[in-house]
Amino acid sequence: MYNLLKHLCFQKIINRACPVPLLNMKLNFSKIIEEVYPAPFFYKKNGAGFTLIELLVVIAIIGVLSAIVLASLNNSRISAADASIKANLIAIRSQAAIYLDTYGTYGVLSSNCNNPLTSMFRTDSTIQSALLAISKANGGFSPTCKSNTTPSTSWFVIAQLKSSGNWWCVDYTGASVPEGSGSSYSSTFYTCN
Repeated sequence: MYNLLKHLCFQKIINRACPVPLLNMKLNFSKIIEEVYPAPFFYKKNGAGFTLIELLVVIAIIGVLSAIVLASLNNSRISAADASIKANLIAIRSQAAIYLDTYGTYGVLSSNCNNPLTSMFRTDSTIQSALLAISKANGGFSPTCKSNTTPSTSWFVIAQLKSSGNWWCVDYTGASVPEGSGSSYSSTFYTCN
């Protein structure tokens, strides 16, 4: 080994200057090899594992990344709830058109979604399930349903969105629009603003 190292040093094959111990007969080959081929920076000589600082830094990085992911996930969840509310309102509008084609009217006068029992909002199971889905998606806030005189010729349904607290309205004219605070109606027709 000594002759090989000495040969490499004198032939200038090793880029570093030859270690001084090569000139002496008392050689510690492990130190010579470490000087010629140093260990990478991440190699730990004592094999003790990770330090406390290293572990804390990794935990902090994971915490920051998970906070970012959870915040964007929560925003996505709220946007999905709003999309579900709007889709169910549109389903109510479509089903009301089918109801009109079937019965020739929108049912009877109705002041809310559950009264009277013979209103379109109570008798049609598709509308009823859409109203329940809206209530579930926006955290239990029930939508508002109104239809005019008996037999009813106009109606609207309005529901609160989860994201902003604003309202979304659909009516018998085919409107599906955002609302500021509620709906407008005359003595004969219920429509969205």
